[in-house]
Amino acid sequence: MKTRATKLSRPETLFAAIAISCSAIGANAQQVGDFNVAYGYSATSQARTAAPTPEAMAGTASFGVFLPASFLVAGSTQTFTSTHTPGSSRTWGYGVTKFEANHDWLLRKWETVGSRSLHFQADYTLTLPTDGNEPPGVEHYGHQFLAMLDYFHSPQNYFEIDGGDFLGARTAAPGYKQTALLSLIAQHNLRADGNSGTNFDFELDASPSSEGAPASAMLTAGAEHTFRSKITLTALALVGLTANDPAVGVSLRIKFTGNLSGKHAAARVLTFSELHRLENTRFGKIGRF
Repeated sequence: MKTRATKLSRPETLFAAIAISCSAIGANAQQVGDFNVAYGYSATSQARTAAPTPEAMAGTASFGVFLPASFLVAGSTQTFTSTHTPGSSRTWGYGVTKFEANHDWLLRKWETVGSRSLHFQADYTLTLPTDGNEPPGVEHYGHQFLAMLDYFHSPQNYFEIDGGDFLGARTAAPGYKQTALLSLIAQHNLRADGNSGTNFDFELDASPSSEGAPASAMLTAGAEHTFRSKITLTALALVGLTANDPAVGVSLRIKFTGNLSGKHAAARVLTFSELHRLENTRFGKIGRF
């Protein structure tokens, strides 16, 4: 049977191009009032060291909202923490609280359907010691500064490089302990047009040794699926690549996307990597604030 190609009118062609572009993984089509709320559970095993180290669990509530469309305000708090060291009883408590501010700048956009784009982001995160761990006489508020390059290669593939510095409290001296941070992130959608609700996520995090703290390198991989109801379920596995990191960790998360004014939410607000940062004190350490 002979078929006839349907010719789209100019408005229809333009609408189709916009729809494909907005479906790109992590596409920055955000609008004022888009928000996410999420809750995650994480657990880690013992580190691969000779000395006994604690197994840890945590539950983290997170939120994020676009105020101007390119400015993100986010935060998280650990609603519970639990640790167990071999030979001792399990302890329970409340964790730290974090606040994050992030600004996005578009550096370049390739003018094609489903176009590529390159973005730069500046990110600052403040960690408050709501877990009660406040060493007297030292700075006990953590500060994290990051610069990020986001590359939307296609509707199917997204890449990100993060680099920065974490300023944490010293245990017995004034001032801050500095730790350099590097993270490589990739995300892959199941469909070439980016319209699948399922993404595969990968993140490699590394930091050098700092004032007695050993170097760290950790790999996180997992998958997330977004339903028509705008609910996203995520499952992640973590593997430590050095002897001082947990042998294995897992994380489960549920996330809801909406808009404060009731509009259709145009973008994911808290991406995989942003939620990963909110749920960790430093990169890679799931559940270890």
